Amino acid sequence: MKKPPLLAFFILITIFLLAQKKKNSDPHLPAFGSVDKADLEMKECDFDDKSEAMVLLDDGQLEYVYGSGMVLQRRVRIKILNDKGLDWANVHLKYKSERSTQDISGLEAQTYNLDPGGNIVVTKVDKKLTYEKKINKKYSEKVFAFPEVKVGSIIEYRFKHQGIGLIDWYFQRSIPVRYSHFVIDFPSEIEVNVIPNCSREYNQTNDEKSTRTVRTYSMSEVPGLKDEPFMLNKDFYMDHLETKVIALTVNGRRVSFVTNWIQVIKDLMQDEDFGIQLKRNIPRTSDLDDMLKNITDPYQKMKIIYKYVQKNMQWNEYYGIWAMDGVRSAWKDKKGTTGEINLILVNLLKDADLTAHPVLVSTHDNGVVH
Repeated sequence: MKKPPLLAFFILITIFLLAQKKKNSDPHLPAFGSVDKADLEMKECDFDDKSEAMVLLDDGQLEYVYGSGMVLQRRVRIKILNDKGLDWANVHLKYKSERSTQDISGLEAQTYNLDPGGNIVVTKVDKKLTYEKKINKKYSEKVFAFPEVKVGSIIEYRFKHQGIGLIDWYFQRSIPVRYSHFVIDFPSEIEVNVIPNCSREYNQTNDEKSTRTVRTYSMSEVPGLKDEPFMLNKDFYMDHLETKVIALTVNGRRVSFVTNWIQVIKDLMQDEDFGIQLKRNIPRTSDLDDMLKNITDPYQKMKIIYKYVQKNMQWNEYYGIWAMDGVRSAWKDKKGTTGEINLILVNLLKDADLTAHPVLVSTHDNGVVH
């Protein structure tokens, strides 16, 4: 077989090395598994010394892949600083499992410790001990715990979240973050709007290629933000980026994806787990019919129905607007989500010839409405 020219061989090697150097050019992004001994010897966070743990690295790469949709590659590295920080070694990765919309794969996780001789010891998470937990009809989570974790340990994990859609990236957490790094890599046809909600300085670079737009955001030494009484919503005050797809160019024509409240209402009323449930007939109960038989005042009717639902329905401790199992099933079991109970109330009010409509409000926990 004819050998390639020596010069061409060296050119290929040089290109490869340059590509590797460019890929790993950020000194804040060490390779997975490459842990600094100084970090293992560290006793406290030098910019937030009261914290139980610290995120050493939070790296997210959100990319639109043709044929696969949006894919998030994420890596997180955390230092445990005291006993309270051990809770961070129990990880729950939530994803939308309904109709196999999303999937989490490629999960790798390991613990780093120093032995008595000062050597770094790596303990991998056994993949057999990672399990799936169904949260409700729409969502599930992958759950795992790091082994050999103690005060002073470093834990690290990475995974691929496929079908995730756009996400809001939080530089800040309840514990301090030493370095947060977020990349958005999309085809030029997809117009993504990034809105910074940051009180601290962040770095941004843009790389416009022939067919793609790559934007990189980073922030360093971000103190933790603890929840406080009367705080409207902790997430709202954290330094973060909001991302939205606002337009798509198809065959040279720009199609806007910006929605208004009319469209939001239409989508909700056509949703199987919300608006469609208002059209479900709930079986009548003789005791409620007897209570309403001689009542003509609409206000008194409303009070009777409200108290009846309050007395006969039990909350299953799941928040949200959705009727996960449907109002008929919840009415039969006398137990349901907040969404199911409220939609049952609206159905019964309408069944009593009262004018009733669902109204959505945003609680403090949910935060500010966009």
